[in-house]
Amino acid sequence: MNMSKFDGQVRNLGEIPHELLDPLISRIRDAEHLWVVGDSRFVKTLDDSRHIVLSFPDRYPDNHYPASFTEHWPEWKPLVEPVIDLVRERYGFTDAGLAKIMFSALNARACVPLHVDTNLSSRVPHKVHVPLITDSSVHFVIDGTRHHLALGQAYEINNLLPHSVENGSDHARVHLIFEIYQKAPV
Repeated sequence: MNMSKFDGQVRNLGEIPHELLDPLISRIRDAEHLWVVGDSRFVKTLDDSRHIVLSFPDRYPDNHYPASFTEHWPEWKPLVEPVIDLVRERYGFTDAGLAKIMFSALNARACVPLHVDTNLSSRVPHKVHVPLITDSSVHFVIDGTRHHLALGQAYEINNLLPHSVENGSDHARVHLIFEIYQKAPV
């Protein structure tokens, strides 16, 4: 797979096997006490979204690295790392760096307004979404085109294009989101 940022909208990175997803989904359903609304690390926060942050860039929004793991990483690492490793292999990254790693929930019947990730930390990493809880009425809209991100797949989202999210379902949409990049040779 081409390692550079792509100029399309959504790139399907392939299937994530159920043996990796099922334990993650089960654990996220039991993690209600970990969700944070309005996390101050983000440039913008929305009342209708919640996050469990596992890794975050130290100099966000100015740079995607270095990034530090949060106190939640040790408990989630055995579940999340195999998914990240699978995607890393698909990109062919030999020395992958990670910026943000988080779970993102969008409440039922809520939207993320149209925006472009313009900060410097968004320009290098590939932004990967792995749907954990979704519905056919949840759509990622990129540059005016609606995309349904299906359970059991990983997707790269082009966050440099105008995008929004519409959750038309009666339950929260939950994605594992992480930013991955090939480290530059030293």
